[in-house]
Amino acid sequence: MKEISFPVNISKFYLHEKNITQNLVLYDELSIYQEAVSKFTKCIIKSTLNLPLFFKTLTEYLSSQSIYDPYSAFAEHPEPIVNISECKAITLYKRKNDVLSLVDSYGCSTPTLEFIVGDEYSFVAQTYNKDMEHKEHIFYSEDKQMIYMTKKVGELVLSCHFQLSEMWSSRRVYV
Repeated sequence: MKEISFPVNISKFYLHEKNITQNLVLYDELSIYQEAVSKFTKCIIKSTLNLPLFFKTLTEYLSSQSIYDPYSAFAEHPEPIVNISECKAITLYKRKNDVLSLVDSYGCSTPTLEFIVGDEYSFVAQTYNKDMEHKEHIFYSEDKQMIYMTKKVGELVLSCHFQLSEMWSSRRVYV
């Protein structure tokens, strides 16, 4: 019987299995990051941001998600309560005086053209007034069965729209 020999001593790799596995995961994350940087860089054409291309690219990275019951965290395989679709639409607003005016939009949405900065019912105005530039905000509309993720950046507010997979009520959301 012929003995199999390995050109490298495998046992030294086994000792570093945890680090090797971690590096492989980090490599996958880095690859996604590099791909994203490449795609977002292409959104800048002649020193100008191409908003429709930027929005289209952004929707590729805002994938579908699930919401799980926080009380079933101990379950081995928790089932989602509801699924959220991929990003259906994106709107961008900019403040001009006391008005947040639509700059551009993308996707299946008929956007509101403007909001008054002090509008208590507007998710865009609420986000602008929270003045927390490095934090996303989540809102829910029972009428439209949508989840909105908003973010303030300087004088701009970005709003991403996600459809729920089934009917929800405000009571169910805020319990």
